Amino acid sequence: MLNLKMTQYSPLKFVWLFLVLFAFKASIPVFGQNITASIGSVNSSTCAVGDTLVIPVTAVMGSGISASVISLAIDYDSTKLQCISSVTGLNSAISAGFLSNCGLFSNLSPNAPFSATTRRQFRAAWFALTPVTVNGTMFNLRFRVLATGNTSVRWDVATPGNCEYADEFADVIPNVSWVNSTITCGASGPPPCTPPTATVTAAGPTTFCQGGSVVLNANTGTGLTYQWALNGANISGATNASYTANAAGSYTVVVFNAPTCSTVSAASTITVTTPPSAGTLSGTQSVCVAGSTTFTSSVSGGSWTSSATGVATINASTGLVTGVSAGTATMTYTVTGSGGCANATATRAVTITAAPSAGTLSGTQTVCVAGTTTFASTLTGGSWTSSATGVATINASTGLVTGVSPGTATMTYTIVGTGGCVNVATRTIQVLPNTGSSVSDTICEGQVFVFGSQNLTNPGVYTRTIQASNGCDSVITLNLV
Repeated sequence: MLNLKMTQYSPLKFVWLFLVLFAFKASIPVFGQNITASIGSVNSSTCAVGDTLVIPVTAVMGSGISASVISLAIDYDSTKLQCISSVTGLNSAISAGFLSNCGLFSNLSPNAPFSATTRRQFRAAWFALTPVTVNGTMFNLRFRVLATGNTSVRWDVATPGNCEYADEFADVIPNVSWVNSTITCGASGPPPCTPPTATVTAAGPTTFCQGGSVVLNANTGTGLTYQWALNGANISGATNASYTANAAGSYTVVVFNAPTCSTVSAASTITVTTPPSAGTLSGTQSVCVAGSTTFTSSVSGGSWTSSATGVATINASTGLVTGVSAGTATMTYTVTGSGGCANATATRAVTITAAPSAGTLSGTQTVCVAGTTTFASTLTGGSWTSSATGVATINASTGLVTGVSPGTATMTYTIVGTGGCVNVATRTIQVLPNTGSSVSDTICEGQVFVFGSQNLTNPGVYTRTIQASNGCDSVITLNLV
């Protein structure tokens, strides 16, 4: 925004601070001319040094257009004209809060046709909370003639913010045509020109993906020539009525109907969008049926889909893959494009493996303490484990079960298949106790005591093992006295 440098704090700073508090934006036409701002021209053969030139500065606003902020900067040649700060004929619609000033405004750079030495500026600003529509003279700009001849008075559209109209929501009004002035004072020089119209129309969207472009078309007419500019800098060789824009920025065109007679168009903003990336995918690519793994991408914000949900499903946001049945599925990660860019995708396959069969188990399911039995499966290659080694142990490879103490234990047979998938089968074993009893008896000298298959003739302690009702050993201890 224009800096008038008249007080420590420019009034424009306060209006911008207030306007940004609004939450909604007004609807401003994007296409067509919204405002034409013109500086009047002078062609006087009787003009002389010392005369005061009164030049009208006008605005014509389109239907439905109104402004709450006006910022104007006008260049002139200080060797030909001397600016008078106060204006005349100020339009009543903008009289309250209107500010203007002439001065050196230091650090001005060259702005053709003015050099840094000769270039000076008139600046004006106005703001109000209630927008107004102006159709006609805004004010009269006054200059004192320092030298006769030809010169021009021009809008400073090359400096961002120096020439702008904005609405009550602080939005800069687009599609403003800035018409410059020519001054012929005295008899020298040709008569001033009538500045041409300068408009730009885009032949397509002005927001597109990197690598795209849009054709910008200027208005055409007999004898018109053109110079396109990007961000205020002339584009070399861009002198046709059309220009193909492929870079982001603010494009304008100067339309000439004579070498020194021209109009600068309103700016057209081009936005170039960077295409999205789906990133690099990672995650285990082998899963068992009913097992899971998680796929991830180095780029967040995308969504996942599965090519075969009957084989494997995937959570759209978390990337959790769940095996459903044996086979292969392709998981696709999609990042949505914007600004004319296509979606980006990346894929990663996952193989789902079914668990192997553990076979059918067999083997006697009861054993005595210290006794053994053998468990077996119809499928080889697995390994055995016991749920209670204090009750019964089992050899991991042979399946030999050994009873340790009375009780029940579960033996598990595990087979590991392709892709690490595991299946198990189980078989229980009951360990039965061995029993025992003690008896006492007497024997006299010369007697024979029959103890099972033993004929005893002497006192002592004798044992005999018989099979108990549970099939295990029962030990009888005889104390013979």
